[in-house]
Amino acid sequence: MKNISIPYNVILIILLFFTSCTTFNEKLYYSGSTLLPDIEVNMKTPGYWISKTNSPDRIIMTREEIDEFNDHMEKDSGYICDPLNFDAGFDAAALKKSVNASYNYISKRQLFSDSGKRLTKKEFLKYKENMNLESIKDPINFEYGIITSFTNQKSLPTKIAMYAEKYDVDFDELQNSAYDTGTPVLVFHRSADNKWAYCTTDLSRGWIDINSIAFCTKDELNNYMSMQNAVTISAKTDIYTNDDLTGFYGYMRMGSGLIINEKVQDNATFFKINLPSKNGNGQLEYKEAFVQKSDARTSYLPYTPRTIILQAFKLLNCPYGWGGMYGEQDCSRFINMVFRTVGIKLPRNSRIQSQTGIELGNYSEKSEISEKLAVLKSSTGGITIIYLSGHIMLYLGTVNDIPFVIHSTWGYREKINGFDKIRLINKTTVSSLMLGDNSKKGSLIKRTLKIKRIDMEHDEVQSTEKLPSK
Repeated sequence: MKNISIPYNVILIILLFFTSCTTFNEKLYYSGSTLLPDIEVNMKTPGYWISKTNSPDRIIMTREEIDEFNDHMEKDSGYICDPLNFDAGFDAAALKKSVNASYNYISKRQLFSDSGKRLTKKEFLKYKENMNLESIKDPINFEYGIITSFTNQKSLPTKIAMYAEKYDVDFDELQNSAYDTGTPVLVFHRSADNKWAYCTTDLSRGWIDINSIAFCTKDELNNYMSMQNAVTISAKTDIYTNDDLTGFYGYMRMGSGLIINEKVQDNATFFKINLPSKNGNGQLEYKEAFVQKSDARTSYLPYTPRTIILQAFKLLNCPYGWGGMYGEQDCSRFINMVFRTVGIKLPRNSRIQSQTGIELGNYSEKSEISEKLAVLKSSTGGITIIYLSGHIMLYLGTVNDIPFVIHSTWGYREKINGFDKIRLINKTTVSSLMLGDNSKKGSLIKRTLKIKRIDMEHDEVQSTEKLPSK
C-alpha cells in the first residue's frame, strides 16, 4: 500500500479549523500585567500608602457628624432610601412609571442571549406581561422583608442574562445590583407568576427573587434594624451553622450589618449571631449562626485615612463583578463597602457617589491635566474619590508627580499595533491615573471629571466611633 504524505502546514490548518468549530464563541482579550505600568511592588500594600499620608490617624468625621452626613444622604438629597420611612406620596402612577422605566430602556436596545441570539420584541413582551402592571392600583400594598441569602437584583423579572455584545458574559445588562443576607427591603409589587418582588433596598430598586426574601411586618423590620450591633470588616465574612465553624451557610460582603445575640468569652474565636431566615410560610424567623471574630466588629471602625486604606486593601485582587455579578463587586460597590465599615452610607451608583462630600475639583475631559494633578497632590489619600464617566476610584496618593488609585475595574485600553485593544484586569487593583494614556480614549487622569473628599464642613473633634442605637 502506498504511503500518503500530508504536509505539516495542511495538518495544522485542518486542526485549527476543527478546533474553531468546537470552541465556545467567547470574547477574548489581552491580559493586563500583574504589575501595571508605573506600579512598584511595594505600592500593592496598604502600609506604603499610609506612610505617604499626612496624619493618617486623624478622625475625619465623628460618629455624630457621620450620622448627620447619612441623614443628608437620605432626607435632603434622596440618594439613600430608608425602607421604613418611604415617601407616603408614592402612588400607583408613580410605581407604574418606576417599573416601566427599566423595561422601556432595556426593550429598545439590541441585546443578545447566552446563545448569541438577538432577543426579539416578542420575548421582551413576555417579560412585560410578567411585570403584572395591570394589577398596580391605589392604595399600594407595601410589604416588608429581609434578604436571607445573597441575591441579584434585576431590571426585569427573570434570571436570564442579556448582553449588549454577543458572549460578553461579564456584563449582564439586566443586572441592577446584588444584596447580602440581612438587607432590609420594601416590596411594592409582585410579578404575575409570583416569583419576583419589585422592591427597594436603601440603595436601588429592581426585581428580586421572592425565594430570597423573608417577609415580616413593619414593626418586625424596625426591630431587626434596631438590633443590628455589629458590622463585617472582611472582604467576605463566612457564616457557619455551628460553633466549631465547619457548617458553611453562606457569606456576607464587607460592610454588612449583623445582630450578635449574646456575648461570648474573650478567648472564643467566634460571634454567635441571629441570622434572618424564613419559615415554611415565607415569614421571618431567626436562626442561630456563627461568624469568626476577626471578620466583624461590635463598633464601627474610626473614620481615618488609615482605616479606609486598610479596608480597601482587604479587597485587593478580589474579582470584579458588574452590578455584583458572581457574588463580587464593581467600582461603586467597592467604594460603598469600604466606607460602610466606618458607618458612612454612600449611594450605589458611581455618578451619584460623585455628588456627595466636599468638591475639590470639577472638570471636563478638555480641562488641563496639570490642574487636576495639582488638586490631587494637595488631597488626602483614603478619603478622596475620583470620578470619570461610568467609573469611580479611591485616591491613594501622589508619587513623583504621578497620582495613584485603588479601584475595582474590568480593564483598560492600550494602543497595540496601531489599534486600541482592551487589557483585562477584572479585579481590584492599584494603578496610576496615567493608565491608558496612549489610547484614543485617553488616560484615567484625562477622563477625570470630579474629585471629591468624603467629608463635611465641621470642627475637628476626636471621638470614639460606636454603632448608633437606632
